[in-house]
Amino acid sequence: MKVAFLLGAGFSYDLGMPLGIDLTNYFLNLFSGIDESQLIEVLLSLEEEVPFSKRAISKGIKLLYHHKKRKVKNYEYLLAQIEELASISKEGGVIKTSYRYLLNLFYGTIYSNLMLYQNISYNQIYKTNFDLYAGLKHVLNENETWFFTLNHDIYLELLCIDYDIPATYGDTEVIKFPIDNNCMTDKINFTCKKRKEFNIKNKAYFKNKFGANIVKLHGGLGELDYSKRHMVCNFPLTFSSSIDLINQF
Repeated sequence: MKVAFLLGAGFSYDLGMPLGIDLTNYFLNLFSGIDESQLIEVLLSLEEEVPFSKRAISKGIKLLYHHKKRKVKNYEYLLAQIEELASISKEGGVIKTSYRYLLNLFYGTIYSNLMLYQNISYNQIYKTNFDLYAGLKHVLNENETWFFTLNHDIYLELLCIDYDIPATYGDTEVIKFPIDNNCMTDKINFTCKKRKEFNIKNKAYFKNKFGANIVKLHGGLGELDYSKRHMVCNFPLTFSSSIDLINQF
C-alpha cells in the first residue's frame, strides 16, 4: 500500500522556520514608515532600458498597502493578485513588465528572508530539536511513501539525510556547474528534471520500496531554474550529513 503526506509550515516550525502569518507580517512590516507615493516614485526611478508603467506600478503598490492595512495573513494572496494582473493585461509589454518587476522584487525579498531563517535556524535550533523528529523513519511505508510539501525550506531533506532515509526529487539527470567562473575546473553537481516531463510516474521516484519521494508543490529554496526554465535543478540528496547540504547554500 502506498502512503502520502501533505506537509505544511507546522512541520518545520519546531526547527525554527516561520509560519505563513509570521512571514507575511515580516514582509509587510518592511514597508512600515515608508510613504506609498514615495515608494512608487523610487521604483519608477529604477527603470532601465524598458520604461515602466506608472499606472501598473502604482496599482501594484496600492494593493500592497491595502493588504498591509487589512493585516492579511498570507502574502501569497497579494502575489497571486499581481500575477493575475500581469496575465490578463491587454495593454502590451510595458504593463506586463511592470507587474513582473514587482513580482520579482517581492519574491526576492521573501526568498532572502526564508534563506536567513533556513541558515540561522539550522545553526541554532536544528541540533537541539532534532530528536523531536526521531519517528520520521517509522512513518514511511516499506513499499512507497510520498511527501507533498507546501514548504520552501529543506528540513525534510535534511532530516532524511541525518536519519538515513533514501530521498529523491524524481530527478533523472545530473548536471555539473562551475563553482566560480574564474576557475572552471571546480564544479558542483546538481540533479535535474525537465519541467514538461515532471510526473509522479517518473522512473527516478522510489516505486514499491522504502524511501521518501519529495514533491515541492510551491518550489523550494534549493531549486534552480535552468535552460530558460525548461529544467529544474536541485542539490543531490546523497550527502552523508545534513551539514554538507547546508554548506552548498
